Amino acid sequence: MKTTLSIALAVLMSAGFASAKKFRTLTSKDGSKKMEAAVTNVFAAQDGMTIEIERKDNGRRYKVPAASFSDEDQEYFKGVAEVMALGSRLSVQITPLEDRGETQESGGRKIVDTTSSYQLSLRNNGKVDLTDFTVKYTIFYQKDQRDGQYDSKRAPKEVSGEIDVKKLVPQSEKIESTDYVSIVSDRPNRGGPG
Repeated sequence: MKTTLSIALAVLMSAGFASAKKFRTLTSKDGSKKMEAAVTNVFAAQDGMTIEIERKDNGRRYKVPAASFSDEDQEYFKGVAEVMALGSRLSVQITPLEDRGETQESGGRKIVDTTSSYQLSLRNNGKVDLTDFTVKYTIFYQKDQRDGQYDSKRAPKEVSGEIDVKKLVPQSEKIESTDYVSIVSDRPNRGGPG
């Protein structure tokens, strides 16, 4: 099963992970009972998997053996367990990479074309291999207006991409880079005309 981890990067290096409760209809093993609930935790034991659910109708939490639900729900619980395990074992370090490109001076203006990307250091802090997962990222940036002024009414631009990881062994690190963003700054030349 392929799992996905999303990372949002802002130019000022803020990163965030979002997780929201996902309510779904769970069905009993024999199909006689249904309830709306979200899985809030998964526990593995020798006698099988136990899940903690939060019921949508009353907000109460219960620990229940996964085997008491339908086969389809049990497959869903396995997927939730994989995502939770991935999130607890994978650490991501984000480092900005900047290649100061061309600087042109003309007519009293200084134009700088900067190419930026981010290095992602993915580390497996667990004791088992992490296999077949995707890291998705979005880089948000604001383009300079003339004279170095930002227009707060303009929506930021974005570049998205993904990195597929086939295998990350325990206590190892994989270094990847995001796509590049080219930002052009057009400002008055404080040193006078070029």
